[in-house]
Amino acid sequence: MTNPRAKAIGSDIKPASEVKRLMREALPADRVEDCMKRFTYVRMDMAAMTEAKMDKICRQHFGVPWDEVHHDHASTMCDTTSVATAQNHRTASIHRWPDGTPRSAKARQHDECLRVVATMYLRKSQRCPHRLITMEQPENDVFMQLAPVQALVSQGWKMLRASHCKASASAVDRRFQPGMVFPQKDSIFLASGVGPAFEAMGGLCNNDCLHRCDSAPMRHKKVICGGPRLLPEQEKIWDPREKAKIPYGHFHRLFLENCVVNGTARDLRADRTVLMAVHVAEPVKAPVGARLHAQLCHAGEQITRLTLKELGISQKVMQRACRSCMAGKMTKTPSTGHLQRGNYMHELCHADLQEYDVPDMFGNRYNLMLVEDVTRGKYAYPIKRKSDCGPALQAHCRQVKPMAVLRTDGGGEFGHGARERLRLFDEETGVLDVCTMYNIRREITIPEDHDQMGVAEAANRRAAEAARTMLYSADLPKQFWGPAVQHWVNVDRLTVNSAEGKSPYMIEHGHPPVKEVSALRVFGSRVTFYGKTQESRKLDNPGHRGVYIGTDTVNGGHKILDLESIDPRVVCTSEVWDKAWQEHVLMEPTGVTDRDLTLVADSIPRREEWVYPPVRAVHDTMRALPERGKGSMWQGYHEFFTRRAAELAGQQPRPSHNAIQRQVSREWRETGLREALRRDPVRRMQLLGERTGADTEDEQEPEEAQCGTMADEVAAAAGAEVLNTPCAICSKTESSEAYEMMLCDGCPRAYHLVCIGAPELPSGDMDRWFCKECRCEGMRVEVCIHPRSGSGSKRLRRSNHPRGATLTRVMTDGSCDIKYADGGPTDEGVCIDAFPWRPVLQQQHDPEAMINALSVSTPTMVQHDYLSAPPRSVREALRESNPFRREWAGAIKAHFASLYKKGVFVRVEKGKEGSAEVLPCMWIFTIKPDKFKARLCIVGSRSKVREDLQRSSPTPRCSMWKLVFAIGVKLGYKVYHLDLSAGFCHTVPKRQVAIRMPDGLKEDDPDGRLLVVKNLFGMPEAPHDLYVLVANYMTTYGLEQSPFDPCIYVRSKEKRNSWPPVFVCVHVDDFGAACPADWWEDFKTAFMAVFDAEDLGVIRRWMGMEMTFSEEGLYITQRRQAEVMAHRAQLTKCSNVKVPMSSARLTTQQRCSSVEDEAFMRDKPYRSFVGALGYMAKQGVRFDIAFAQKECARYNEKPGPAHWRALERILQYVRKTPNKALLFPSSQNFQLMAHCDADYNGSADERLSTTGVVIDFGGALIDSISRSQKFCSKSVGESEYGALSTCAAEILFYRQVLEHFSFPQGITGCAAGNGNGVQVWSDSQTALANGDKPWNWLSDKLKHVQNHLHFFRQYVQCKWLQLCKVPTEANRADCMTKGYDSVEKFSNAVQAYSVELPVRLQEE
Repeated sequence: MTNPRAKAIGSDIKPASEVKRLMREALPADRVEDCMKRFTYVRMDMAAMTEAKMDKICRQHFGVPWDEVHHDHASTMCDTTSVATAQNHRTASIHRWPDGTPRSAKARQHDECLRVVATMYLRKSQRCPHRLITMEQPENDVFMQLAPVQALVSQGWKMLRASHCKASASAVDRRFQPGMVFPQKDSIFLASGVGPAFEAMGGLCNNDCLHRCDSAPMRHKKVICGGPRLLPEQEKIWDPREKAKIPYGHFHRLFLENCVVNGTARDLRADRTVLMAVHVAEPVKAPVGARLHAQLCHAGEQITRLTLKELGISQKVMQRACRSCMAGKMTKTPSTGHLQRGNYMHELCHADLQEYDVPDMFGNRYNLMLVEDVTRGKYAYPIKRKSDCGPALQAHCRQVKPMAVLRTDGGGEFGHGARERLRLFDEETGVLDVCTMYNIRREITIPEDHDQMGVAEAANRRAAEAARTMLYSADLPKQFWGPAVQHWVNVDRLTVNSAEGKSPYMIEHGHPPVKEVSALRVFGSRVTFYGKTQESRKLDNPGHRGVYIGTDTVNGGHKILDLESIDPRVVCTSEVWDKAWQEHVLMEPTGVTDRDLTLVADSIPRREEWVYPPVRAVHDTMRALPERGKGSMWQGYHEFFTRRAAELAGQQPRPSHNAIQRQVSREWRETGLREALRRDPVRRMQLLGERTGADTEDEQEPEEAQCGTMADEVAAAAGAEVLNTPCAICSKTESSEAYEMMLCDGCPRAYHLVCIGAPELPSGDMDRWFCKECRCEGMRVEVCIHPRSGSGSKRLRRSNHPRGATLTRVMTDGSCDIKYADGGPTDEGVCIDAFPWRPVLQQQHDPEAMINALSVSTPTMVQHDYLSAPPRSVREALRESNPFRREWAGAIKAHFASLYKKGVFVRVEKGKEGSAEVLPCMWIFTIKPDKFKARLCIVGSRSKVREDLQRSSPTPRCSMWKLVFAIGVKLGYKVYHLDLSAGFCHTVPKRQVAIRMPDGLKEDDPDGRLLVVKNLFGMPEAPHDLYVLVANYMTTYGLEQSPFDPCIYVRSKEKRNSWPPVFVCVHVDDFGAACPADWWEDFKTAFMAVFDAEDLGVIRRWMGMEMTFSEEGLYITQRRQAEVMAHRAQLTKCSNVKVPMSSARLTTQQRCSSVEDEAFMRDKPYRSFVGALGYMAKQGVRFDIAFAQKECARYNEKPGPAHWRALERILQYVRKTPNKALLFPSSQNFQLMAHCDADYNGSADERLSTTGVVIDFGGALIDSISRSQKFCSKSVGESEYGALSTCAAEILFYRQVLEHFSFPQGITGCAAGNGNGVQVWSDSQTALANGDKPWNWLSDKLKHVQNHLHFFRQYVQCKWLQLCKVPTEANRADCMTKGYDSVEKFSNAVQAYSVELPVRLQEE
């Protein structure tokens, strides 16, 4: 309005008419026409804006390119980032995570729009640095965290936080008068192309307005976008037009400032401004047609038209499109129009799976229906399990013809409580493999769309109807539905299809099926057939009675259920007496006659409850088929096996399971027991009867049979183990002479010989046998395979002499690559179970026995054994002078044996490691309180760096695990410990790596190589792989990572209603869980079923610290660390040190100044002990030495004798006080508070002050800080103010952590839940007074302080923090900033958290 020649372009997603209306309302009445002539509106989505489009718009409306436009401005959407949105927890949780990352689709859309605009502006600012470019956003903390904004700030854009009202625009708009009541708005400005005067525009509003708050004169009573910073006197209003009007006073000042900077203040004729706004359009008033349409209850178009005509209203006001009508009146239309029919036979086949309520006579529960599209011929395949769809489809392709396209549904699951929907294309069915094998294209219909699956579903429905009808007519039980469905589909192919007008047979063969129809028989007919078998005797009747259940489509024979055989069976025969067919044509089912179905008036009951006619009763006149393979002979073998296996299991020494299996099978065949039972029909009938009785009622053993000994019970259990263990392939427990069962000696799995493809027992007379899951690469075996003659021979033959070999590769199906010890050619992909073989467990040349020159013993630890320094190399560990030589040898062998057992290595010859990267390895030795430990590590620093592999892995912050442990103690939990055995070995490397033969092993092959097939210690990517593996398992189990520490896991949102509060801390391969005991048992059982882990029970050691539970709570000490350091420092003389450091400070003047000083310090491990003390102080257990350790660490570069004496004094203090402990009390106190302190210019060298902070959670010290400040303070108040800022930053972090945990018991992180914020205690009145002022009120003594120290004042104003005064002698952080000359003062300073471990607990 101040530049009459300037032009402007606006861009938004609102309609142009709405924008023009808003513009006219906002502009002064005398300037509307003039401004509207120079304003152009372009409607577009800013997410789709590009620099080319912007340049095109400017050339079209301005006649100049975009780079010559003087001022660009963008106002992005703020409803997902503003403070007001963050105050609404429900909305904030929807749009963004606590760290500001987008969570909702709306937030991602806004971030994408911001990214597009910021990228365009950043490029223009680099091309045209003198042009004015601005962005504005309501005051919030999320906006500055966004990546596009950070990119702008990093490229030199200036940021300004300002508070202003409409009075600031009074110089621009004459309607604005100082006496008016104006609302206030806090904003963030980003600008490019402005001068130093830009920063002077910041701060609170200083306009002379009438409605200031009494308690805060710089604040207005009415606020726009105020959020949580509202004072009690303030009122929040919402007016989009006022919100947009307020900032343009600042825009005007920025515009003039840019003109001054560029020297164009007098010449504004060429100035052109582009304003870009991205806002959601305001709701507009509903038109007349829409309101009338709603008043008429959303009547249809025709009814509305007639009604308007009757009322005399013009039809132009009709609502053309109504969203509600679209949603509420939508009807389903047929969706088969786009589906193509088959062009030729067997091109397209429909498939559907249907489940029946009872299994059929063969145990089938499902029916797979296939319908050929052209002929509509049907094929039925009853199957037992859903996973049998693949074999059934493969059988159809072999017997009939493979189809080109297979059409099936792709539905999911039904709702709550409904059974799982049957889907064909699951991974377990094997249908995908069949389609790949026969090159079948899959076509998946729309889920739950019955129109597209109508062909197959109608076939299944008709099959069920026909089966019910045939079973009803033939007087057969429901278990005959499988043969009935198969018989129906065979007959259906001979009947005319109403849709095609011909039968499938006629379409396929070209002539009617006259002969086939004439040969049909009625399903369920009773027949007499020739049923003599090899078991039949001379006087047995050859003719057997049976039930006709269909015709075999392959050979044309009749399938008949034999009812007179000992074991009911289904036979296929053509020997049927034609005169013996008793077809059920005109016969009514048993129990139902026409008279029963006739109702007369007198027979109708005269009551409200209706009584239905009697239902047919099917007599059980036929015996059911036994389970496949479990006839009378199987029952006899089962009975003999149970008895004989129990006898053999009681022998000493006890034979293996496989030996029992072979002995019982041999006796069953060779002693004549099998043949005797075969010729005893009476006994076989009794066995079937016993089986039936056992299935129907529980058997009661007589009292005299229950007097067996415990040995008899154990022997019987051993025999039952062989019979009751299911096969790992077919899941059947059947074990008979035809289905011999083999039990693995490495795991509890069992396998049928026929399932693994073995013609006989794989191990022959050898006892041990391993399944495919237990075989590993590098296993030494002896296998009976004849050497191949010539290079062209590929057929393997069985040999009577075993050959030594090594399994170099094991496939998932159990086949192996075998390398022979006699130098013969390597065989690949051998089914080793087809030949007799056995593993070789103890061989002198195995890697696990390479250290055979030393004896291995389990040492008894002496008091000072674990205090000695461990060896640095194998040569030092196995040296003759080493008193622990045998112990280290045993540790090396035990570790290498465990790695070899896990299948980490495969031994190969040098030069045959292929493309694997050969790396050196080394041994790392550690002395623990209860054992000597050796660990083989790869020197990963010499590996090639690969950018595609992640090499970093997080570890938990010490304060975080202390916080969750403290919470668990206060909730009455125990902390449980779980150790992942050889954790890195649970993952597989993503590259091929080989190592040289480790030092210390037998030198029979010094040039050998070991291929590493699992991650080993030292591999760069191993920690990250283990971290991802554990994180995936935790997420699957129901836990989620804390956003504040990726190594802390809490219950997920889905488990908050079913799980108690649980916390799991993961430190590489150690798991510490604060949780209830029952939850821990469930988690431990599930975890150890997947990983090889050791349950250590209630935690006793954690990261080098000792944990002790008592009634008072949890004591944490570092006694062993203190004893180890005292022993290695050779502190033998007595010293009564009670204070770690005096008040005298160390200086650089005390460094080595002579040759004697340098000789004295030459062999002193100064840095080593400083680092060890730093670990103790950083963990927070020995916070009493934090300041002393920090002072010594400042002189690590060049220490002197005085520095060493100061360090020795700290070591003496630690040695004298090994039982100093932290106590996490079990009291129900959840108050979070902090203490801070600072000295002033305590360092004589740099004149730097020291900051001390302690964080307290219900009496438990969870964090402590003692560090030098990064700036030189001018006064005591400034140093205390800096310490207060550091303390506020730490306490705000823990406040967010506790809010995220959100578990019961009212943990709020505030002092007594009084709403005044977390208490921060300081002994400096100056720091507290300045910290309690508004964020823009600065003291003269602090006006030079950087902004990062003032950040916490805004949290004090909004009641997140409460600043409190504490006397100096009661300040718990006082010991973190100074040394003491008085023992009494030092004891009082540390007594709040440092306690002595009770004597009763020191002995444990």
